Amino acid sequence: MDDLALMYDYYKQGEATEQEVEQQYQSTLLLLEDIEFKNMLSGKEDVLSCVVQINAGAGGTESCDWVEMLMRMYIMWGTKNGYKIKETDRTDGDTVGIKSITLEFEGEYAFGYLKGENGVHRLVRISPFDSNAKRHTSFASVYAYPLIDDTIEIDVNPGEIEFETFRAGGAGGQNVNKVNIIEGNKKKIEWGSQIRNYVFQPYKLIKDVRTGYETSNVQAVMDGDLNDFIKAYLMEYGNS
Repeated sequence: MDDLALMYDYYKQGEATEQEVEQQYQSTLLLLEDIEFKNMLSGKEDVLSCVVQINAGAGGTESCDWVEMLMRMYIMWGTKNGYKIKETDRTDGDTVGIKSITLEFEGEYAFGYLKGENGVHRLVRISPFDSNAKRHTSFASVYAYPLIDDTIEIDVNPGEIEFETFRAGGAGGQNVNKVNIIEGNKKKIEWGSQIRNYVFQPYKLIKDVRTGYETSNVQAVMDGDLNDFIKAYLMEYGNS
């Protein structure tokens, strides 16, 4: 900011050009955005790797095909952003597509970036499986959660162990509570519960219903260009 102010003073004195001021401004803006991003990814789980589960919802064959499309989108996003991706579980559809897929994104801040993808994703398009070329709506859910490091070793002295017995009143423990908090954000995979709409026909538009961010460049998004959606979510919701 000091450099920018100094450059502007030079400009007013005729010792710097308008182009040089613009270049300094853009440089300062990038630095500020980087600081904002680091602030938004300051949650204790944000730095961790991430597991993403995608499940087909209402729509049958259509939704299974939609799951496969979303899988491709996230894999391409991960590849473009330098993450190591591994498929850990998969259930194929009865005829086409995938009923359920679990992907692991290994690398720093994978969960921080992908946590905003949690929710129902709705697709509207003219179905390639419909001989009458009718428009169909398909749903799939995305569930992202941090991959906890399980390599920690704990040494316990048997002489320090004390046993107590309690009547179980329900699930307990910090980990269970943490999972319950994340699980509580899940919604039914159906109408009215989507976080993002992907419209291919009759017009092209992808819109996030939470932030209002939208784009007509459908192909770019489906090819993994998700960072603008991710940034819009983080800017609005941060660590909430």
